[in-house]
Amino acid sequence: MALVRSRRQNADAAATRFDFTLLELLITGAIVALLAGMVLPALNRARDQAREITCAGSLKQLGAAHAQYAQASDDFTVPPAVKWEWWKYWPGNPLFRSLLGLESAFYQSREEYEASYPVFPRGMACGKAVRAQEPDLQGRRGNITYSYGINAEQAGGEVPSGYAGFKLSRIKTPSGLMAYADGLNARLSKGFADPRGNYWKTGEAAGSFAIPYRHRSRTALNAAFQDGHVAENHWEQVRDNDIFWVDKRAFVFRD
Repeated sequence: MALVRSRRQNADAAATRFDFTLLELLITGAIVALLAGMVLPALNRARDQAREITCAGSLKQLGAAHAQYAQASDDFTVPPAVKWEWWKYWPGNPLFRSLLGLESAFYQSREEYEASYPVFPRGMACGKAVRAQEPDLQGRRGNITYSYGINAEQAGGEVPSGYAGFKLSRIKTPSGLMAYADGLNARLSKGFADPRGNYWKTGEAAGSFAIPYRHRSRTALNAAFQDGHVAENHWEQVRDNDIFWVDKRAFVFRD
């Protein structure tokens, strides 16, 4: 009888130990879930911040090469395009590419362009530029025009002859006039700067003219200015700020 009672007591004790261990697991699981709920948002914010830093760094490179281009080109900045041929947009400008440490890729025909797109290093694209991370029809990555665009507001979207650019020494406010910014197209225009009818509706659509506000919860963009500095800009500053887009005295056409 004593043996049976002893075994029962041992069984009860084991059950008690098991129940206590299960309770511990439940508590531990709850703590882990709570910590994960606290840590994951912080990790996401850190990842977004890293992408923003990379984006700003790439724009800094573009801005620096832009200024060097003017020094080597009689004070004229990089034009949006040459005679507005779409295969002669700024990403393929040979001097500009050389200042960025990239091989020349300025093509004389659409066929030549399509055979070998002027790809940029993938790491230069904004981490939030979805289409810039995807392969093109030839399976290549690095279409920089899905990530950044050049200020082409005063070109009016069409330059039938000659090419447009800024005379750097004539710019009234170099620290306020945008040179490059987050974009979905090679050229950026103020007419597409209001996200309410553009980016917030279309998102990262390929080739869209919408100005993409990828940062600060889709309310801000990064921009490199004519003096070379890079800054984050709220969409209302971009939409309503003429100084951001235009300097009639400095804008020129050349044959």
